[in-house]
Amino acid sequence: MRILLIAPEFFSYSIAIRKKLNDRGVYTLLANELYSSNLFTKIIYRMKLFFLSKKKIVRHKEELLNTVIQNRISDLIFISPDHIDASFLLKLRSKAKLHLFMWDGFRNKPAARNYLSHFNTISSFDNEDCEKYRMNYIPLFAEDVFKYQLEEKVYDVSFCGTLHSNRPKFIRYLIGYFGNNNIYFKTKLYYHSKFLFYLFNPLTAYFFSRKISTNPFSKQEVAELFKRSKVILDITHPRQNGLTSRTFEALRSNSKLITNNVKISEIQHIFPGRIFTYNPNSNFNSFKNFLTGEISSLTKKQDYFLSIDRFLDQLLRVVND
Repeated sequence: MRILLIAPEFFSYSIAIRKKLNDRGVYTLLANELYSSNLFTKIIYRMKLFFLSKKKIVRHKEELLNTVIQNRISDLIFISPDHIDASFLLKLRSKAKLHLFMWDGFRNKPAARNYLSHFNTISSFDNEDCEKYRMNYIPLFAEDVFKYQLEEKVYDVSFCGTLHSNRPKFIRYLIGYFGNNNIYFKTKLYYHSKFLFYLFNPLTAYFFSRKISTNPFSKQEVAELFKRSKVILDITHPRQNGLTSRTFEALRSNSKLITNNVKISEIQHIFPGRIFTYNPNSNFNSFKNFLTGEISSLTKKQDYFLSIDRFLDQLLRVVND
């Protein structure tokens, strides 16, 4: 088997997948779906201004096809593609098997939904999409950097993420609530532009002005924060469905998880005592008991379920089926 991953640059997850596959002796290459990762190129693709870079887009597709041919690729795995078309997929399918894995739901990334019949196998982390479109269900994972190694838990609760949608309002509320209850709340907050944050969040902009970073946090920074936190806060995107990587990263850090993700019920029985769920009407008074409750270290079975190794075992079974 010789694999080409065609994936977006997304928090280095695709890089981790390629490395793990190569470590297993599976020849694996990685390519970006876009011809470039610069902001101008992303705007062209996002706004569908393809006429501005038609030659570059055509050349990039030709280069991908040549990569398949020259490296004798047997299997192409598309990860949450945004910009595919039938003619390109047919050219690729004449040279190799095509596989789709979605780590976004079709509500967020609908492009691939129109081309499911072009793939040899289709999989997703979103079990509702899996049921609706008869896809293979493969939950996400946490990389090995999140595996707990006896770090001291110095923060009661932590949150690391982008301040999008309704998060600023909720984070501000929790900063006040936790502060009034002597709960140490550590945050790492990101937004790609302070100007745009102020523009879209005028009511909370001043409160967060000194708390926001415009530089993305490294995977190592996030892992260190999680491994030193008793509880990790997860706030799902309103349009997101399924268990995100944050779920797996928090639990693999041997931390507890507080989340509003309704899908957490799928795995709550695997991690008893580690998960606290909330909704907009929740009363957080019971959270103190959850925070102070003792938990033991993860078992090998629990850690494997959360790991990238389990994810790849499932993905390869589907690909080889």
